[in-house]
Amino acid sequence: MDLEKSNRWIVGGVERLKELTRNLEAAEQVTKEMQEAATAKLSELYQREAEVAEELVQSQSESHDLRDRCVQLESARRDAKLALKAVCLQVDSPGVYCLSSSVDVTEGLARGSPKCERLATDTVVHVVEVVHRLQERRVRGRIESPAGWISLLDIDEGSRWADKQLDASNEWIAQIPSAGSIAAGGLEERHQLSSTQELVQLRARCSAVEAHRDSLLSELDQLQDATRSPIEDADADGKGGRSMVSSPSSSELQLLRARCLLMEAERSELDLEAELQKTRLEALEADHMELSKKSEDIMARHEALTQLQDGASDEVVAARGLATQNQELRRQVDRHATERGIMEGEAARLRAEKAALSSECRDLLMQLQDAAPALEANASAAASDLAAAEQWVLYGAVPKLEDSSSQAYLSGRVRVDFESAELTSLLAPLAAVNGSQRSAVIAAVERGDILRSALQAFRFRNKDNFGFLELEDGGISSFLTDTFKKHGLTPPLEPHLLGVYRFFDPRCSRGRLDAHECVSLADALVRAVLCAGGPWRPVPSDVRSSMPSASEVRSSATSGGQQSPIGSFVAGGSFIVRAPGRPGSALEARLAAAERAAEEAVQQAGRSGIETRPLALPQQAYPSPLPSSAASSARAVSPSPASSRRLFPTMAAPCAQAVQVPVTSSQQQLPQQQLPQQQLPQQPPRQQEQLPQQPSRPQQQSANQPARSQQQLPQQFEQQQQQQQQQQHLSYQQRQQQQQQQQQHMRQPQEAQPSNQQMQPQQLNHQLQPQLQHQGPKKLDPSRVRGLQAAPAEPAAQQSLSSPVRRAAAPSMALPKRQMQIYEFSG
Repeated sequence: MDLEKSNRWIVGGVERLKELTRNLEAAEQVTKEMQEAATAKLSELYQREAEVAEELVQSQSESHDLRDRCVQLESARRDAKLALKAVCLQVDSPGVYCLSSSVDVTEGLARGSPKCERLATDTVVHVVEVVHRLQERRVRGRIESPAGWISLLDIDEGSRWADKQLDASNEWIAQIPSAGSIAAGGLEERHQLSSTQELVQLRARCSAVEAHRDSLLSELDQLQDATRSPIEDADADGKGGRSMVSSPSSSELQLLRARCLLMEAERSELDLEAELQKTRLEALEADHMELSKKSEDIMARHEALTQLQDGASDEVVAARGLATQNQELRRQVDRHATERGIMEGEAARLRAEKAALSSECRDLLMQLQDAAPALEANASAAASDLAAAEQWVLYGAVPKLEDSSSQAYLSGRVRVDFESAELTSLLAPLAAVNGSQRSAVIAAVERGDILRSALQAFRFRNKDNFGFLELEDGGISSFLTDTFKKHGLTPPLEPHLLGVYRFFDPRCSRGRLDAHECVSLADALVRAVLCAGGPWRPVPSDVRSSMPSASEVRSSATSGGQQSPIGSFVAGGSFIVRAPGRPGSALEARLAAAERAAEEAVQQAGRSGIETRPLALPQQAYPSPLPSSAASSARAVSPSPASSRRLFPTMAAPCAQAVQVPVTSSQQQLPQQQLPQQQLPQQPPRQQEQLPQQPSRPQQQSANQPARSQQQLPQQFEQQQQQQQQQQHLSYQQRQQQQQQQQQHMRQPQEAQPSNQQMQPQQLNHQLQPQLQHQGPKKLDPSRVRGLQAAPAEPAAQQSLSSPVRRAAAPSMALPKRQMQIYEFSG
């Protein structure tokens, strides 16, 4: 069993290594996905950064364009200033005009007066009188042919319908050179102002016009002062001098008045131009505000891009952290791989020892079969039925009570209907009597305790090893009574028994049931009693199993009992097999050494603080439920690699050849879901059942083995290793001669007896007595071996090594599961 535990512990380590590998792969996958996401996000951020950079370049180019426009407007301002000076020289006054566009002739001065005619473009007209209509924002002129009024200038827009060609007098024509060219230049300048540079140009023009207006006003004041002084002098000189000065003063006065009118007209025109320029300036200011908003948006995008870059850097840091975690996981995987190599080496050593133990067990069982030909011929059939019952109890699924109203047994050959009226009415009194134990029994049924108790009761009642119980002699009734009393229930009466027995033997023709049928009968009767008691109720979680604990079984096993030719029955019902011959002593020594080494390894691992949980512990035949406090406080430990190397030295050469021995089929057939996940308990010291004392040295040594202290374990192991090496030095011929001598010694008493009669237990005991004296009593620890049952004997004609039964049984001897079980129960 230590070998099985070690194998399962190694398998658990391999599973943990696989789980760590899967976790590492998952972490690498997550890291890869995060890196891909970060890369995609970083590329997106780079793209957005490029877009923002393009927008910044575009905004910078727009800023450069605006600066260029300002420079151009500044240069145009100077040109406009010169043009305005030239335009200001043109004054609307009576003279010859040329129409630049078609114009309507109205009868009155107002624009709304009736129209009399429409003049075409390039028509030459003679303007007699010029009037400034401020309400209508027009400069109107009166013509003689055709008689009426026409519009000369739009004050708001500055557009003209007629350009002055000649003044009314020759003096004005000489003073105003090239008026037509100046007007044409002014129109061309106004057309240029329609571009994007109009704002700055108009602002410059406005300032220039205002300055010119101020200069004209100052000049007008000077002229008025100059004219006022001659007039006053003339008044003072008298009438004589007035006639002399009147002629030049009147002409100068008229000139000054004309110039005043011209300045007023220019002033009004400049006011209109200033208002127009202010309007355009407001529009340009609105455009400037819009550009400012765009610049702010670009800056905000740039800040967002910076934040995204910071987030990308954080993700890169997180990816580096994940990479560090992956490296740590890889280091853990390497460490676990190293530990796995150590465990595989230990497993190889254990496999080698297992191979040696298996060979010795095979020889021991063959000798036992040769020495016990008196077993009954029907033992094989009984063993097969008992094996089927054990297989069903140990590995069969236990259906819940509320799943169905009927249950199929014996692979579907028998079906018991628990809700039938006849069965319910028959078992109702028994259910009422056992009503107080209903919840505990329901829990025991669902946990499988009823089946295990029934199997123990069958083994106890089947003392003769016939493999079945009779109905007439009360074997089945006693079997059911033991099963019910085991769980504190009132046993059924004979009518109750017959009510369920008819499902398994309808005609009552056989009158007996084998092991599988008896266990199925007990389970069906308990379920029928529970069904007759009423509907199912949920089972409390704190209900514990009614099975006896391991300590009770050990105490009952050590209380003494009757002897058997090939073993002994103790008071608790345990059957202890004593195998004859020298190989049994070596097997016992090896098992004891392995057990002591495992105990010391567990203690050493507990002191070093190593905590490891194996995949699963071996399944006991009838496990007792572990208390919740003990299960929660228990802690599983495993030996460290250093302690393993110290406690388990390297293998010898013959043992190393058996490293490739595979795990047996019996170990692979154990389902993991049925193995209890319990902590590894420390094994109690073994207690041996002594046979009648025989003065032999090997017996005294085997009796003194459990009393040795654990401090001498390394010395014992070294001594055993030396003994193994000494045995390995023996030649193959010497060991073969020893085996032949043993076989001849065992066959001598058989030849003296008749071959057609079976050996009595006393005769078999007489044959095995010398070997038992040489070997000493043997009892296997229940925590290490589930049980040991002798294989059925073969007839004398089938005891050769070439027998098909022997060849079929040989592979199963590598790890005899059913032949290595101690069935513990109490009556």
